[in-house]
Amino acid sequence: MEKDKSRVLYLDNICGLLIIDMVFFVHIRMNADVTSGIIPFINRLLCFFMPWFFYKSGMFYRDEDWKQRIRKDFRSLLVPYFYFTLFGWIIFIFSSLMSGKSSPDYLLLQPLREIVFNEATVWNGALWFLPSLFAVKWLACVLYKRVNVALLMVTALVLASVMHFTDFNYPFYLGNIMLGLFFYSFGYLMKNAQFRAWALIPAIAVYVVSIVVPFITNYFDFRFNTVDESDNYFLVLAYSVSGIVVFNNLFKCVFDRDIPVLSGIGRNSITVLCVHYPVIKLFTGILFRIHPFTPAQMWIVVSLLLIPVLIFSVWLINKKAKFLIGNK
Repeated sequence: MEKDKSRVLYLDNICGLLIIDMVFFVHIRMNADVTSGIIPFINRLLCFFMPWFFYKSGMFYRDEDWKQRIRKDFRSLLVPYFYFTLFGWIIFIFSSLMSGKSSPDYLLLQPLREIVFNEATVWNGALWFLPSLFAVKWLACVLYKRVNVALLMVTALVLASVMHFTDFNYPFYLGNIMLGLFFYSFGYLMKNAQFRAWALIPAIAVYVVSIVVPFITNYFDFRFNTVDESDNYFLVLAYSVSGIVVFNNLFKCVFDRDIPVLSGIGRNSITVLCVHYPVIKLFTGILFRIHPFTPAQMWIVVSLLLIPVLIFSVWLINKKAKFLIGNK
């Protein structure tokens, strides 16, 4: 198959790495309740995984008509959101009925409330990213023509931080959209500057500190606009920015080429994002019922079961069902 020459390979490779981290070292870890070992350290190394996706999107901002922007983003972001929300909902109903839970409120109204207030159902929680990115890209398309981008970036950060420190985080999307607009705008402004020494050198210093100082958390939950274990909110944001700049430089210099696994996952990231979460929940729910696995064993078994499912899903969607991810 001919490669898409419009792809930026080093960004595909970072995307592939961060998708692997999200699926196997964040979401499976959470569902398997793994709290020790090397996985938490990997989470520390890749603390910036969620902000990177907004930052990278901002690097590709183009000035265009907002109506045209909405049409494109509706197809690429909201179409898969709708289809795979339904997919997760079906798995949720199946699992609930198998467990003897059949009330209409539990099966129908509760998922609707989760969509309205939380952006996504519990059974496909990873989908929150798609409507938030849609909102961020639309806001940028409308506001960049009217407001100084740097001022808008600072305003978005102020609003996100106010929501954080006042615990105004419900509905969840209000805070993460402001965070997303901050990182999106930062990516737009730093598209070229991030590769200069004046940006890279301090980024390396801050990123190293984020790794080697164990008593300061460097991870925050982007979706909920919260920081784990402490309230070093602005420090954690600085860690995320520094990690993004360091990895963009590293991969552009060393890994700006096709790397089969990473590049392949990067090119098919939307499919992996949409499919993996309900499958993880289904597998963990079944396995917990049939055997008392330890967290480490559960992580291994679910990972081994998930890999062929994701490979098959990518093949099936690319060959037979591209409409599911908004492609014709």
